[in-house]
Amino acid sequence: MPEENSFSSDFQYMYINGEWVKLSPQQQQEALAISSTNTTNTPMQSGMQPLVSPDGKYVYVNGEWYESSKKPVILNHDIARDSSNEINSFEQHSDFESRNSSPESTIAVWVVTIVIFVSMWFIVSVFDDKTHEVQYHVSCTCDSVLITIEGQGGGTQQFSNVPMQKIDGTLLEWTHTFSTDFDGYTFLYVSAINEHSSGDVSVSIYVDGKMIKNSNSYGGFSTAIASDMR
Repeated sequence: MPEENSFSSDFQYMYINGEWVKLSPQQQQEALAISSTNTTNTPMQSGMQPLVSPDGKYVYVNGEWYESSKKPVILNHDIARDSSNEINSFEQHSDFESRNSSPESTIAVWVVTIVIFVSMWFIVSVFDDKTHEVQYHVSCTCDSVLITIEGQGGGTQQFSNVPMQKIDGTLLEWTHTFSTDFDGYTFLYVSAINEHSSGDVSVSIYVDGKMIKNSNSYGGFSTAIASDMR
């Protein structure tokens, strides 16, 4: 007796449920392909139409016969599962990108950058054991000014009615020089107030002969201020 689900030698018939059933020309070609490639126990290649029995009740897939009313459910399940995997993969990828570009990560990068910058500034300041020369410069096109400075050792000093011109009108420049060490908290400050109704006042801070701060103020009773932390 022929084996169930076997083909005839000319692949025109298939033995199903105890009788030989004639196959259509397309089914004969597919039966020949199945036999020649020996795919009885392997999944059917993508794009190949499943083999259907002449009465339309059975579908031959992956080496087995399934009722045609049940197989589409299996196929749809596989498709749904693949689609679900793709959706989940997309959601996970999108979530990953969202986390990488979140405001929290941006803030964290800025915080780390600021901490590194402050640490480097502190280290350079602490290990700067060199004594520096500081100079305050004040000039004005007025007759006199009121000057306030942060001097050596952090003490505040004030000088009033400082003349800015000679009797013949020649302009004068007021300077104050001292030496100090910079520990990261050394405050340098100079200000000058024009004590008259006209004139322009200018103040500057020099460290080791190089100007680091400068300020100008224009008009009567105006104030110019320059400061720095070293």
